[in-house]
Amino acid sequence: MQKWTLFLVVAVLALSSACSRAKGPEMKVTSLRCEYLENPLGIDETRPRLSWVLESPERGQYQSAYRILVASSPETLAGDQGDLWDTGKVYGDQTTQVVYEGKPLTSRLRCCWKVCAWDKNGKLSAFSDPASWSMGLLSAGEWQGKWIGMKAAEIETPADSERLPPGPPAPCLRKAFTLTKPIARATAYVTARGLFVLHLNGRRVSGDVFVPDWTDYHKRIQYCTYDVTGLLAQGQNVVGALVGDGWYSGYLAWTKKRAHYGEQNSLLLNLVVEYRDGSQEVIASDETWRCHESPMVSSDLLMGEDYDARRELPGWDKAGFDDSQWQEVITVDKPEAVLVARCSQPVQVAGHIDPVSVSEPLAGVYVFDLGQNI
Repeated sequence: MQKWTLFLVVAVLALSSACSRAKGPEMKVTSLRCEYLENPLGIDETRPRLSWVLESPERGQYQSAYRILVASSPETLAGDQGDLWDTGKVYGDQTTQVVYEGKPLTSRLRCCWKVCAWDKNGKLSAFSDPASWSMGLLSAGEWQGKWIGMKAAEIETPADSERLPPGPPAPCLRKAFTLTKPIARATAYVTARGLFVLHLNGRRVSGDVFVPDWTDYHKRIQYCTYDVTGLLAQGQNVVGALVGDGWYSGYLAWTKKRAHYGEQNSLLLNLVVEYRDGSQEVIASDETWRCHESPMVSSDLLMGEDYDARRELPGWDKAGFDDSQWQEVITVDKPEAVLVARCSQPVQVAGHIDPVSVSEPLAGVYVFDLGQNI
């Protein structure tokens, strides 16, 4: 009997030790989100909603209170100071859609934040890793750029053609400029009536595609914000853009015709450069830009893209390129629609598929076997 009692005591102690080890580290605060996005740039919600996730190895653990710090610089936040907002200890288990109630948020302000939480036993966690968001351009008057585009040539389709007429070639737009002082930060605010791809000094600014998102262009147009500090340098620089039809002037599924919202594609850009001495400069889209037809002879979301490699323009988006034979851009009336910040995750290329085989069943007709349905 004593042996069984001793065995039971040992088993209980072993189980208790295992449970103690299973508890592991304290509760953690992770996955910080502002307006449901991770470290968003250029939001226009002046009372953004903040959310986070709790992680704990202990079953049934929960948050009994939290504290949020929001600061105007990483250095201030690292010192556990919230010069924009310090909630203090707030009792409750809310971890989503906590509305910002700090100092008023102004255009282009950068906000750094972090969260700590108390668990069900009143034990305080460490602060989360820092996260951030930045504000966009909150008033229309801050847009110094003009809407610019390229005057499209008339496209004629034979009367007996059964094919719907294509759109005009997508234009390349470019502007060379000089930055005279060391750069602290640079931010591009950009949109289009149509779709755009933005370039700086020979490189795409981002991997985003199909931007801006589809909206009712009569009511609102979304703009995108990009941190382009690493793409600029003191001295000569070039900003360029390709502008395609997209939903604005391309074919829409139910209409069987182009230009549901408008015919003339156009670009709007504010490139704000902040110098280390505290001054700033804005490179904006205006009538000093130059334009030329790109190799994209036509580009449509439904009709596909025709690309003529013979018309490529090597180096068109780099300094030193000769654009003396390019046209002057045209300026386009600004829309009545309100400019709003993008509020969604960007669409980006997730992967590439190489064909398993390529065959030519008829002369000039090629079949690509990708090895899967697509």
